[in-house]
Amino acid sequence: MSARKITVTLFPPGHAPAAHQKAWGYQARLRVDPAVARLIPSQIAKELMCVPIARHGPVLTIAMRDPNDPAAQERLSRLTHLRLRPVAASAREIRLLLRELY
Repeated sequence: MSARKITVTLFPPGHAPAAHQKAWGYQARLRVDPAVARLIPSQIAKELMCVPIARHGPVLTIAMRDPNDPAAQERLSRLTHLRLRPVAASAREIRLLLRELY
């Protein structure tokens, strides 16, 4: 499977805003590595509405519907043994990727 792109909203580290504060941050198109998606089992990815999109050493960039969910971040970090860099993505984008990747 070839890599697909997803639109995500990137924020300064530690500053992902609440849903009603989407005015800051910036949109980017990131290429999704299908091999990285296998780091999270499909059942968990679907439950948490998230998709791993890139890995750089010990850091996993993960598109999430809710990048402010500390319980989900902790669970994913424990599962992967990696530090997370959560980025916001629309539920629609995540659902499309979940269907394609899992």
